[in-house]
Amino acid sequence: MKNLIILFMVLVTFPVMAQFNMVSTNTATFRADALAPSYTNFTWAWWRNRGQAIDVTFDTSQTNIAFRMRHPIVATNTLTITNATITGLTNFFYTIQSDVIPPAGVYYAEFLGFDNSLTTSPARVLSAGQIKIHYSAWDN
Repeated sequence: MKNLIILFMVLVTFPVMAQFNMVSTNTATFRADALAPSYTNFTWAWWRNRGQAIDVTFDTSQTNIAFRMRHPIVATNTLTITNATITGLTNFFYTIQSDVIPPAGVYYAEFLGFDNSLTTSPARVLSAGQIKIHYSAWDN
């Protein structure tokens, strides 16, 4: 009977665990004097079926920081984040759920610094890089 209870618990637990949305964390520290002109400050690989957390630090203070992705480079924004958690005027943190991650491809991404409201033009580009989105870990 004890083995039957354990088997039942295992069979119930695995489907529940499979529904968890796993999250990968992307971290970086960016310097204002090291902005790369050709989107090479960072290169991240994301998987379409996994949520992504962005936790980055800047060496300059900004009242507001936004993040945007686009594909191709001159297209309209595919993903824009303007409601991230900003701590100490230098740290940007946001978690992107897997259901809003764009389709597979290479995206150009930028962190934008604003001196005041996010509705005005950005004061500067804080960092620019590329994100390659895969459908699975084996889709290289």
